[in-house]
Amino acid sequence: MRVTVTRGQDTTVDVALPARSARWLIDLIPEDVMTKIRAEGIPIDEIQGDLSLSAVLTPRQIFKLSEPQRVVQVWLE
Repeated sequence: MRVTVTRGQDTTVDVALPARSARWLIDLIPEDVMTKIRAEGIPIDEIQGDLSLSAVLTPRQIFKLSEPQRVVQVWLE
């Protein structure tokens, strides 16, 4: 799983985690970010449910949160 946070033209976070980490994604995301994800209508609970039930995790975008000051992207490589 890959997580990036970009502010302007600068990538401030670029982290690679084992793909299986996506199965407990909600536990890894800070609460303030979770609040924004839900406010944007991103179905994070459904996404995690699908990921946790998947026998095989394949490359795909999990979600992208775009704010004026930053962009948070999470995907499976």
